Amino acid sequence: MKLNLDQLKNIFQQNRKLIFIIAGIFLVLLILLPSRRPSPTPPSPSPDSFSQLTRQSLQDYTLPDYTQPPTKPDGQADTDNPSVQAAIQTKQTLQTHLPLYSENFPTSVNISTTINIYTLPQDPNYLIRLDIYGINYHHSSTDETINPHATAFKESFLKAKSLLEEKGVNLQSVYFIFGGRPYIQQTAQEWIKHFNLL
Repeated sequence: MKLNLDQLKNIFQQNRKLIFIIAGIFLVLLILLPSRRPSPTPPSPSPDSFSQLTRQSLQDYTLPDYTQPPTKPDGQADTDNPSVQAAIQTKQTLQTHLPLYSENFPTSVNISTTINIYTLPQDPNYLIRLDIYGINYHHSSTDETINPHATAFKESFLKAKSLLEEKGVNLQSVYFIFGGRPYIQQTAQEWIKHFNLL
């Protein structure tokens, strides 16, 4: 059955309210429902891009010395440097024992922490990662009388060192990165310096 233009106009006139209601509901649903498009997956970093990615993620914060190996004039790590060679050998020795993981480590200030010493496939062959979870790094005071998190960090860091020593590794013989966010790196560095943990 074919409808001419006049018949379509009549149908529209008779059902105008219903058509506007349906159109309104459709528009509201379009606005309120979240997009179903998948978010793009970021590419996995390559070993060569580790330094660049770290600097980007840490913005303007300068990483501490224990993370920075000596570099060549082109900015790449100087893998011929004795300290880097020692770090590479130490990491190779340690690799079979990683991750070193200590969960619910009790501290004297009733803050339980978790210690995780590990590496990621894209990391340089001289670098390990050391994370201590359960600490509030936003409160960076070094005064232990008002900041129990500083004490919990100190005790947990010393425990991390002893976990490495049990495997025959001195933390000072490797380069390591602590945490990933600027405020974590900064607070950890302040506490490590203040308490002479290295």
